[in-house]
Amino acid sequence: MSIPHGKDSSASAVDRRTLLQLAGTVALGRAIGLGAARSARGITPSVPSDATETPRPYPFPVEILYHGSRARREIALTFDACPRKERPEFSTEIANYLQREQIPATFFISGLWAEHCQDGLKQLAETPYFEIGLHGYHHWKSSELTEQVIASEIERTRSTIAQMGYHPQPFFRPPYGDCPPKLVKVAKSLGVLTVMWDVVSGDPSPRSTADILEHRVLTLTRNGSIVIMHVNNGGIWTAQAIPAIVAGLRERGFQFVSVGQLVKHFDEK
Repeated sequence: MSIPHGKDSSASAVDRRTLLQLAGTVALGRAIGLGAARSARGITPSVPSDATETPRPYPFPVEILYHGSRARREIALTFDACPRKERPEFSTEIANYLQREQIPATFFISGLWAEHCQDGLKQLAETPYFEIGLHGYHHWKSSELTEQVIASEIERTRSTIAQMGYHPQPFFRPPYGDCPPKLVKVAKSLGVLTVMWDVVSGDPSPRSTADILEHRVLTLTRNGSIVIMHVNNGGIWTAQAIPAIVAGLRERGFQFVSVGQLVKHFDEK
C-alpha cells in the first residue's frame, strides 16, 4: 500500500484523516464498553491495606501527553499490555519483530498482566530500546474509581513491576483511554505523566484487518505522533500489520523513539 509522501494540505486529505481517526476511536470505544461491562461483573475496586501513595515531584511540561513536537520527524509506537482471560496474553511476534528491527517502543503494562506474563515482561524490560510504562493494576476505568483507588492502581502497578526487578518509567496510560480530571490530578501528584495518543490504530476491532490497520496508521501519523496498539493479543491483526506499518513509516522518513524521548523534545517548535 502506498501513501503519499507530501503534506496532506487539501481539505479531502484532512477529511480522510478525520474519518479514519473517528473509525479507530469507535473501535476503541467498543472495547471500552466491553471492558466496562466486564469490570462491573468483576472485583469491587478497593485499596490494599498496605497501599501508600507519597507525593512526588512532577518534572514534565504538560499534564497529558497526546503527541510530541510537531517540528521533529519523530514518532512513538506504543503498545498496551492489558490483562485478558484468553490465553496467550502476550504476542511474542510483535516483540520479536521490533527486536529484529531494533525499533524503540513503549509498552504500558498492567500489574495483573505482569504477574501472568512474567516471561513476556522480562523480554520487554530487558530490551534496552524498549520502555516500560504503567497501565493500572486491574485495568479498571478511572471514572468509576475514587482518587484513593486511582493512586493505588498506579502505585501498585509500579511496585509490582519493581518487585520483579524492573524499573518502569513514570508514564501512565489510562485503561480504555478513560481520562477524567481526577486521574490527571492524582497522577501528577505522584510524579506521573498521563500518556494518551493521537493515532488510534483500531486494532481491538474484529472488523479490522492488517490492511486496514496499516492504512489507518500511515494516513494519520504526523510529526510527533503517538500510535496506540496492543501487545496482549487484544490487537487481533497487529502482529500481521506491524511490518508493513514500520516499513511505510520509515519510507516517509519518520524516526522511531520512545515516549520518554518525545517528552524531552516536547517544547521544540
